[in-house]
Amino acid sequence: MRLTQYLLKTVKSKIRDPYVPAKIMPGNIWTGKHRLYEPVTISQKRAAVNQLLLEEQNREYLAVPYLTREQEHGSMKEKQDEKWRKLREAISGKSMRPNRFLVDALEHLNHNKRWE
Repeated sequence: MRLTQYLLKTVKSKIRDPYVPAKIMPGNIWTGKHRLYEPVTISQKRAAVNQLLLEEQNREYLAVPYLTREQEHGSMKEKQDEKWRKLREAISGKSMRPNRFLVDALEHLNHNKRWE
């Protein structure tokens, strides 16, 4: 009987071995000072290593410039000119909506005013 009670005091979860008696902890076992943690799996370790390798590769790419300073000097000139042209068109009114005035918007309220 004591053996049965001892064996039934196990926590059947994927974290612990079901044949090891569990310590009874009051409250939520996933929070607090003495909480339990999910074990780190092999796939999580592999993903972390892959992320570190990718960051190292990015660092190597950023360390060596693709263009020299002389090549880089005039490379964005065409794009900047296009951006300023679009901005000038917007300011000049080609793509802007016409102005609306408050007098025109409230004109319908003046229908019963009389001139003497």
